[in-house]
Amino acid sequence: MMWVVLALLINGDCIEAKKYNILHRLVRESGYEEAATEIGDLIVTIDRIESKNAYLYYNLSALFCRVQLDSNQHNALYAVKYYV
Repeated sequence: MMWVVLALLINGDCIEAKKYNILHRLVRESGYEEAATEIGDLIVTIDRIESKNAYLYYNLSALFCRVQLDSNQHNALYAVKYYV
């Protein structure tokens, strides 16, 4: 997680760092409201930097849709490792 903070300090628009920060919030902290806010910030960043990259939009949306806990409350890290 430290590299995410460093990457965001160096470049506040780093899409990969923002993606991993959102995943950390969803998986480790269960901070759904904060993650929703950060997803909005990520969309604004992508609109500004990579606005014509539909593949990036699709892959990020598919990733965030797949990250969820199942009914048995298993750790969602397996899903993150599998799909990242």
